[in-house]
Amino acid sequence: MATQQSVLSKATKQITVIGLTIGMTASFALGVAFLGLLSKGLGDVTLPPINCPELSMGRIAAATDYVGELHQMILDAQATGCIVRKATSQGVMNIVQTEDFKTGVQYQTFTQQSDTGSQIHVHLAHQDFFDVVPGASYNLSGIALDANNILVDSFGGAQTSIALDETKNVPYKEPVIGDQKFAVLLTYYNDAPQPDISTSTIESLLDDTNNFYQENSYAKMRFVGVEHPDQPYDMFGWAQANATNCGTTSHVTLLNAAMAAFDLQVDFTQYDRILIVHPHTCRSESEVGKRLHETPDGDATFSASWIGVYSDWVDQGYTRFGIMHELGHALGLKHAHAYACNINTVPILECTQGFNGQPYNEYEDYYDTMGYYISYNNAKYKDWLGWLDSSNVQTVTENGTFVLEPIETAASGLKVLIIPRTGNQRLYVEYREDIGWDQNGVPHGFVTGNTPMGALLHVDFTWNVIEFSKSMIFDPGGSATGYELHPALEKDEVFIDPVSGTKITTLDVVRDEENPANSRLTVQVEFQSCSDGTLYGQCQGTSLYYCDEGALVKDCSKCGSCPSGRVCDSSTGQCLCAVNCYAHPDDPCCPDVEDR
Repeated sequence: MATQQSVLSKATKQITVIGLTIGMTASFALGVAFLGLLSKGLGDVTLPPINCPELSMGRIAAATDYVGELHQMILDAQATGCIVRKATSQGVMNIVQTEDFKTGVQYQTFTQQSDTGSQIHVHLAHQDFFDVVPGASYNLSGIALDANNILVDSFGGAQTSIALDETKNVPYKEPVIGDQKFAVLLTYYNDAPQPDISTSTIESLLDDTNNFYQENSYAKMRFVGVEHPDQPYDMFGWAQANATNCGTTSHVTLLNAAMAAFDLQVDFTQYDRILIVHPHTCRSESEVGKRLHETPDGDATFSASWIGVYSDWVDQGYTRFGIMHELGHALGLKHAHAYACNINTVPILECTQGFNGQPYNEYEDYYDTMGYYISYNNAKYKDWLGWLDSSNVQTVTENGTFVLEPIETAASGLKVLIIPRTGNQRLYVEYREDIGWDQNGVPHGFVTGNTPMGALLHVDFTWNVIEFSKSMIFDPGGSATGYELHPALEKDEVFIDPVSGTKITTLDVVRDEENPANSRLTVQVEFQSCSDGTLYGQCQGTSLYYCDEGALVKDCSKCGSCPSGRVCDSSTGQCLCAVNCYAHPDDPCCPDVEDR
């Protein structure tokens, strides 16, 4: 009992669950209500849960009804006499993204890591919770189901270590530039034999991946070996790792087994990125960004990724894409989305037609390798990773005409426009051409018959500033998604943002067929304003007035500060007397009839 109690005491200082306060769907609300009733009256964790079964990560991942499955797990625990208790914690959130590119099945697993490196599994009751910032520290609370697992109960506090880079509308991130020391471990398991694939095939796929990221980053980063610094990687193996059921076994177990198998060959403290190549019956997955690992060589900070490979005779398209995609997660990226509604008629916070009631469809930005095709990353992701220079990006705050060069080129000209929308939202404008890996082609896109179609538009948003902001491609003319998505704003076409009133027009596309890098896109940006010149969605200086679709509206909840003796009523936007005028009729504020 002493040992068990010690483990739990250590665990409950790092357990965490996170959530959002807006955009909640019905299933989420029901889930929180259920958990709230369950936890009512529970005490803080002072003793370990009793008679509690270990939770199955595979069972959770396979659930079609996530909330329902979590509820059932609680009922199962209660049936065994399990006593659940509350827990609070602080620590760094780590995320692993798991996916099957052929079936489209994907899910995330979450852990929190304390300063000492120990970890706890985190189970979230709804997809709305899944946009935590990897590597950031959170103070939150939940229900401890056993010594190693916790389920969301409520928000236990705010984040503690996220610096927001407001120019990019994302949590600040160190640029991913320079040499990324890269080890590749060719691994198989006790019940999963070595794949019938040659090392030369794997080397070719890895060389392609290095070339892709060098071009994608404008040569600002590259993968390199430690033992072979003239090569993009150090490759070790094949070796058998002591593990079974690689399709369902946790990534922690698989990583530890691989490190043990290669302990005599690899000093894990020397690498930034580890890629485990294993049989296709295993999962493809990756940690999102670097994290602290305990290795046979001591503590080390790196990202770990896994890719399932097929035999030589199988087309390697999925494997090539999979390696590029998983290493994108390793660099810190999440998926590239497509907006699921008609952006002209449905505001982002009201769109529930996408993945699990979200406003986006997972993977459906087909113009980004973090979607479903091999294409260079979108402008937002490139900017966040530190690959765009200041000369490549311009935040537009006044009317103007702008000439963009193709985003694929390493030139120093203007490539990206960032247009403020409202709150935590931005519009990104970029121009794609038939260059490099963007020559691969997609079903409908920025090139049709080698003719560029125009400006490519994305919108980003966050539910709040402690989340990873999402990038969503959208169809400026309608609600088409998936293979039917037509995101380019073609010549002479106009998009008027229904939120900000900003008007974006593609004036011209001039393509140099012999040298596409010389092609140019000309766009015009016009901000609509109220009669006094205040832009849509902006405040009139420091006053209380706000430009609401062409009309100046007095709204203290959006602009300015109420005069002394008055407070802002956020529900009406009006400045009201700070005192009850019926009780204090002689107060200087009270003669104003509207406040009575």
